[in-house]
Amino acid sequence: MVLNALVFGIFHVAILVIVGVVLWRVFLALCRKYAIGRNIGIAVAVLGSLLLSGLVFRTMVQYTLLAVELLRQRQEGDASFQAHREEFREKGLYLSLEDLEKLQELCPPDRIIELRVGAKSFYLPWRWIRGQHTLARSVWASTSGAACPVDPVQSDQLFLFPPDPEIARERDLNLFFIKLRLDEWSSGHPRVPLSNPASRITYSDGSYLEDVTDAWRARNNNPLYVKDDFRAYLLQQAAAVDRTHATPIEMTCTTLDAKTETRSCSAHFQYDDLTAEYTYYPKRSRRTSLDEILHLPDGPIETDGFLPFDARVRKWIDDIQKKP
Repeated sequence: MVLNALVFGIFHVAILVIVGVVLWRVFLALCRKYAIGRNIGIAVAVLGSLLLSGLVFRTMVQYTLLAVELLRQRQEGDASFQAHREEFREKGLYLSLEDLEKLQELCPPDRIIELRVGAKSFYLPWRWIRGQHTLARSVWASTSGAACPVDPVQSDQLFLFPPDPEIARERDLNLFFIKLRLDEWSSGHPRVPLSNPASRITYSDGSYLEDVTDAWRARNNNPLYVKDDFRAYLLQQAAAVDRTHATPIEMTCTTLDAKTETRSCSAHFQYDDLTAEYTYYPKRSRRTSLDEILHLPDGPIETDGFLPFDARVRKWIDDIQKKP
């Protein structure tokens, strides 16, 4: 920013000089054309030069002071960062390359870490956590990176993006991400589920599905980004399964991708005091950051596969709350 201020200042001065030269030439041409006296011409030229010089000097001083102020602010910011660097490191907000390497080996891969979100505890192996930016840094912060934590690690959310491929293969869950976060406002102000009984499809176990696309569009003022083939559904697991399964799910599916002929779908539901959300892609493969192709199970087929898929998701959420 300092360099930019200086460059802009020099550019501004150069423009003033060019304009001054042009005006000077115009003035000389007018003097010759209208035979203005020599002394008057010199006086006007001197006065104009003084005014132009003053303007150029003022601009130079202005941008120089600006550059000095920006430099001072930058130095103060650097000094503040250095003063709090260790504090940032302990909280996992700033980790050096050496720290990032240490983070991967902070715990044995199979060590179970207790993550506490609100009143719930989730038990995940370190091998699932260490690749997750937010969760891994929360674990680091719990001991300031000194050791693998023994006590529960407090976090405002359980966010896996993407979940470990092991989950996809063992549980038939090709999730793009899953998030459970503490949301006291939503848990205290539950939203009335959308409904369209005329479209209801009821299954043998009592679960059902409704197409609530029109109601979703009306509630959200028919946003422009939503295409014609967008769909919204209300899913209701069989109430007899358990209390959490009885919570309705709102499932939305994006517009169809012409290249892959697939689209992603996202589910939202309340899980006690947590707000739950997950997204999946129907496609089988997932490309990693290293261009490795992971061959994973297909996602559910729209719409018959939604409820079984959601049941597997909730079963997995229930299972990771069981202490090994």
